[in-house]
This record gives sequence, C-alpha cells and structure tokens, in this order.
Amino acid sequence: MTIGGAGEQYFEFAHNLADRFMVMDRGEAVLAGDAADMVEADVRRHLTV
Repeated sequence: MTIGGAGEQYFEFAHNLADRFMVMDRGEAVLAGDAADMVEADVRRHLTV
C-alpha cells in the first residue's frame, strides 16, 4: 500500500481492502504484516506529505 498526501482520505479504504500491508521508507520496508494486525498510529508515523 502506498499512501501519499491523500492518506487521511484513503487510509481506512486501503486498510479495509488489503489482506497484507507494507510501509516503505526510502526503499526499505519498515512495517509489514497482516492488515488485521496493522496499528494505524504505527503506519501514520511513517507517512509524510
């Protein structure tokens, strides 16, 4: 899942759609796992606009 400036708008949609997720920072996976285990605060900490 990639979330950019529209993250607020699409986070919930992407969370409900995905089975698994991965957050990348500068080409490195910093978070990954099952969508059911995704902690919104952890993902949002890595989002930038």
